[in-house]
This record gives sequence, C-alpha cells and structure tokens, in this order.
Amino acid sequence: MNIKMDLSDLLGLYAKSLVTITGRLSGQLIDGFHNIFQIDDDQKYEYFRKKGVAYAKQRRYHQAAEILQQLYTARPEDAEIALYLGISKLKLGDNESGFELLEEARKALPENDQIGVILGIAYLQAENYTLALPLLMHTAKDNPEDFKAQYRLGQAYDKTKKPAQAITAYKKAIELEPNNAKVLRLLGYLYDIQGDKEEAANCFKKAIELEEEADI
Repeated sequence: MNIKMDLSDLLGLYAKSLVTITGRLSGQLIDGFHNIFQIDDDQKYEYFRKKGVAYAKQRRYHQAAEILQQLYTARPEDAEIALYLGISKLKLGDNESGFELLEEARKALPENDQIGVILGIAYLQAENYTLALPLLMHTAKDNPEDFKAQYRLGQAYDKTKKPAQAITAYKKAIELEPNNAKVLRLLGYLYDIQGDKEEAANCFKKAIELEEEADI
C-alpha cells in the first residue's frame, strides 16, 4: 500500500509497529533500514486510519483529508473512512464530494443515527432544505429532548415555507430552553406572519427582557 508520508509519519509507523514486527535480524549484512522490518498493508492501513480519523475529530480537516482520501482510494468499502472524509470535504468547501461520501456512509451504516444528523445539518447549512427536512424530522422524532434537534427542525420547516410546523418545532425547543432569546424572536416572527399579533408580541417582549438581562 503506497501511502504518501513524511518523515514523522514514517518514524511513527515503525514505532507503532515494533510490538507486532514480523521481520527478523540475521547474522548477515543488512542492506538498509527497510530490510529489518516487514510492515504489512493492514498495519499501515490501521496506523493511518487512526491518524486520519483523529485529525478529523480534532478539526484538522486539511491533514485529515490528505490521509483519508488515500485510504478511501485503497479501500472504498470502509464506511467510517467515507464518513470522516465526507465531513472533512464539507468543511473544506467540497460539498459535492462531501455529500456523496456521507450518503454512501449512511447507506452502509443505517444503524448510525449520527450520520443522519450530520447530513441533515449539512444540507440545512448548504440551503438544500428539501433534503434536510426529512433527515431532521427523523432526528427530532428520535431525540425529543434534544434542543438542537428541535431547533434545526424548526429552521428547516421555516425555510420550506411551513410556518405552522416551524412554530410547533420552535415551541418544543423553547420548552427545553425557555430562556433562549433567539428562538423566541423566531417564534415571534412566525406568529406575526400567521396573524397572531398577541403571541408575537409576547415572544418579542420576553426576548427583549432576556437580552437586557444578559447585558447587565
């Protein structure tokens, strides 16, 4: 397996492999360092797999993508690599590849609900509300006590011109975080659009009070 590596990666790989090294020394002259060790493809793959995933989790997306792309090319069936490479691609602005990889990971790992959450939020941020909505609906249903899930669902409903459903989602979010001025303002705007001026005024009033308290 040819994986591009710098000197620190090379030294790290050999250091990591010492406990499972398969090579052996002999009484004969050894022609160079590489002949001492025989590090197989699986060892290389696992070493760089852990390194690439760790970079992605540390939000070092450039380093992550450089390693994970090579691993994905070698073993495209590894769904976890597709997941973290997809996240890294999105963060680096390559939406087309990022979404393709995340959808691939979601199909391969249907039991992993977190992938749906990541995709739903990513589609929402990319303003692809039609694709975001069903994913966020599923997430909110499965996580009724999660403020962010209800809030994101409210956003998706709002962006897809479904004000009544957006109000329901935002109200659930406010039940979980009663002092969230931002959501109260969003609710106020939606009530106003729906013609419920009294509820709109109540929401705006409470939001202003909370913002004033935060400034004290």
